[in-house]
Amino acid sequence: MQCITTVRYSFLVNGQPRGYVTPTRGLRQGDPLSPYLFVLCPEGFSALLDRKFQQGQLSGISICSCAPRIHHLLFADNSLLFGNASLEECIQLQYVLSDYEEFLGVQVVAKHDKYLGLSTYVGRQKTETFAYITKRLSKKLEGWQGKLLSGAGMHLLIRVVAQALPSYAMSCFLLPKTFYDTLHQKCDKFWWGSKGDQRKIHWLSWDKLCQPKENRGMGFRDLHAHNLAFKVPNKVLWDAELTSTPSACWRGVFEALKILKKGFRWQVGDGRLIHVWDTPWLPRPCSFRPFFRYPSAPEWVHKLILPSGTWDRDLIVAQFDPDDAALILSIPLSNRQVQDRLIWHYDAKGRFTTKIAYKIAYESVHDLTLGTTTSDLNVSFWKKIWFAKIPGKVKVHIWKACSGILPTERNRRVWNGKAVWLHQLAFQAFHHLRLFQHASRAVVSSLRSRRVVVPWQPPSPGWLKDNFDGAYNGTLGKGSIGVIVRDSNGEVVGGVCKFVASISSPVEIKAFAARAACDLESQFHLAPISFEGDCLQVIQAINVGEEDTSPWGRLIDDYVSFLGQLPGASFSHVFRETNSAANKLARLALFSQVNISWYGCIPTDIRGFVTSHCML
Repeated sequence: MQCITTVRYSFLVNGQPRGYVTPTRGLRQGDPLSPYLFVLCPEGFSALLDRKFQQGQLSGISICSCAPRIHHLLFADNSLLFGNASLEECIQLQYVLSDYEEFLGVQVVAKHDKYLGLSTYVGRQKTETFAYITKRLSKKLEGWQGKLLSGAGMHLLIRVVAQALPSYAMSCFLLPKTFYDTLHQKCDKFWWGSKGDQRKIHWLSWDKLCQPKENRGMGFRDLHAHNLAFKVPNKVLWDAELTSTPSACWRGVFEALKILKKGFRWQVGDGRLIHVWDTPWLPRPCSFRPFFRYPSAPEWVHKLILPSGTWDRDLIVAQFDPDDAALILSIPLSNRQVQDRLIWHYDAKGRFTTKIAYKIAYESVHDLTLGTTTSDLNVSFWKKIWFAKIPGKVKVHIWKACSGILPTERNRRVWNGKAVWLHQLAFQAFHHLRLFQHASRAVVSSLRSRRVVVPWQPPSPGWLKDNFDGAYNGTLGKGSIGVIVRDSNGEVVGGVCKFVASISSPVEIKAFAARAACDLESQFHLAPISFEGDCLQVIQAINVGEEDTSPWGRLIDDYVSFLGQLPGASFSHVFRETNSAANKLARLALFSQVNISWYGCIPTDIRGFVTSHCML
């Protein structure tokens, strides 16, 4: 550092240099010398550490027996030090830092109270540690209270701003319940218009306001449930345990792990990792396990699968309860030997989402059963209100009226004994809504464009086209498959007409239909060929070409593997009218329960039907 001198500046006054100014605040950003100092200073620090290592006072680490020992790494402005967790090596590192501080004339900070805005140490006084969040919220609420805000405006500020303040801290720590209660209390007072000592009537409790909008609530977040959803760890920590003295961060992860286990289940591959009774694997919330346990039944799922890759129906029906047996038989299996995997049950794609994790955490915190908070009729009613194309303040007013918390209606009911039924309020509200829309000329007539029906198009000469579809009976939980293969002249050359006894959803039966189309091609070597179906969800999943963890993901993975072995083959989406031949064949299988697969001559049982409905 003795070789470095400080630059001096002079100024031109009337064209002549005058005086010198010596800066005393160190090097400025952009000074050509600053990068060299940045390199020289860490070099000195590295040399001090090397000397301690050569003297045997620092041990470092080694990744294997033949690898060199590493005692420090430098990354930009970060330094990583490695060594034994012993008092002797800590003392030697402290000596190095002291020498470095003395040589450079800088101060080494022994302890950082905060890092990236969060406390580095969280003791028992957690409420005091995170008191800065409460102060920030109070300051914002005080500023909003002086403004004339509508119900919709207050709702937006609470959800988007106020309840988002602790999100950063929630991502790292599980905050105390008293802290949540304080934040809830402040938001609750702001919502009902309380200011300071002036307390307004709280017509509904905060717990009811936190319920989803389709369940008569306002959709405010329960911060405790939100914190648990934020802290949900990776499924790698599935079998983690809580130690005797856990850190605040690890304690939060362990609490959120309970939420993770309520949403994840195993998807059957070869069944060798899944225990029949102890492992969550059935697509049935919330236990994901069979209802009844039979001692004579197999202990592992792979013993329920035949060598052909299908369920052993006779064994399952004999050893399981009828409901469990039907659910097991409805689980799709892969044609290939694939390993079992964990999926997120409550997402259509089988992937973890914080939104669903919050819902599970909310139900857990309030001791509710997932998905049973309200009826479908009430959900439809409240959705019509919240999705109506009207101003937000009008929606809030209708919500108050339908919830029975309008002061005028409440006074009329309490003091005058005049009750107003919900349907009467709704009728009055929509009547006034029509008057409002007419007066403001807000009525917008939406013209639905009529879809152009494109007839089925034959493939190019020398090619075949395979159309597939599925039919589903939700009442009986049964389905059927229709596959029709035609050439460039529109002549039927093959097909499948098959009944399926156990199906859980319409998308699943259409995925089975796609696999039946692939199996037909593989059995009779029908190439070159293209495939068409009317289920956009299945077609998109196949064309993405990635691992699919949806309930029918095993089937999608089979298609992706199949396409890789068949050059030129493709899956395309068409509308139901274009795919009518496969749809009619699937409906025939659903009502007649036939199981026919052919190539070449059409079987006599369905020849008349195919000739009249599937030919051009």
